[in-house]
Amino acid sequence: MYALGGYSSYRKPSARLQVRAPNGGERFSAGDTTTLRWTGLLPIDTVRLEYSVDAGVNWLPIADKAWGLEYLWTVPNTPSNRCLLRATQYRKPTLDSVKTLAHSGGRVTGVCFHPDGTRAATIASGGELRIWNAESGTMLVPSKSLTSNVGNCIDWSPDGQRIAVGGNRIEFFNGDSFDFVQRLDSGTITSCAFSYDGLYLATENSSRNKIGLLSMQTQNIAQFSSGHTGPVNHLSLVRGTTKEFGLLTGSTDRTARRSWVKVTLDDIANGLQVTNSSALDFMSSDVCVAYIANPTDTGSACAAFQNGDLMLYPSKAVLRPFGGDGVNEADWSPDGKSIAFAMNSGVLAIYDVAS
Repeated sequence: MYALGGYSSYRKPSARLQVRAPNGGERFSAGDTTTLRWTGLLPIDTVRLEYSVDAGVNWLPIADKAWGLEYLWTVPNTPSNRCLLRATQYRKPTLDSVKTLAHSGGRVTGVCFHPDGTRAATIASGGELRIWNAESGTMLVPSKSLTSNVGNCIDWSPDGQRIAVGGNRIEFFNGDSFDFVQRLDSGTITSCAFSYDGLYLATENSSRNKIGLLSMQTQNIAQFSSGHTGPVNHLSLVRGTTKEFGLLTGSTDRTARRSWVKVTLDDIANGLQVTNSSALDFMSSDVCVAYIANPTDTGSACAAFQNGDLMLYPSKAVLRPFGGDGVNEADWSPDGKSIAFAMNSGVLAIYDVAS
């Protein structure tokens, strides 16, 4: 049963994509940052953003897949007084965008994509490692067990050769055969993530509230403060340059932070040394259990909360696709089109953010 309201002779016009900011007359200098805003779509809809310096004769790219109704842009050094901004819907969205691939048989605590996006790996709280076809949900090989029987987090190296799993220690598996390779007695690890060049593995130990950085070449480890007042639930890395990258963290203190890390020294004789700084991205009413950057657009991110809500950053638009099922961890697909969620119910869910 449903009801429709309005006048019988009047049809409400359909929503139309419109640029709201900047809206004309603004002046910017090269290097300034400004928030581009648009309306007429859902927050999950993706748009292509472009600008022109010759009144629309030619268009230059800003972002191929922006979403969340906002985009933080650094103004380039292309001076002109004939500038225009254009937003184009990338593709038509579907509301039924959550797909359950498989049930793990237990509480899923970690999930990650293979670098080519065709496979996903999950780790369960009991230390059970499984590899899935990311499209069909078929388990590809028999499950593996950690030596510690405790699994908290997982990440696949950018070259696909190694899988890191955090639990009572860090354990590494071969990325092709999925055989056990190595373990490091690092203490309890609650979150882990490879840098985009695969040279470093960032880890979090919630009891110490410290971020650890492990050199995959020298096996050196450096530690620095997370900037949070409570334990960190999840960390993920933002694409950067060699030995310099961003780090997103979500914490039990109900904040999400963005850090910048630079490796200044890494050799066997002198150890690993880093510098870092941290800034607050947002505060929330619920505990942030995952905070991940879009690998194809470092200006956008997604936060997941204990109650299953998602929040898009920087727009702060809230989505509720999981019906109250809690999220434990998340990973963005390499092409930026999907996010995999490790759910408290044991479900591995794929959320299509771009179709």
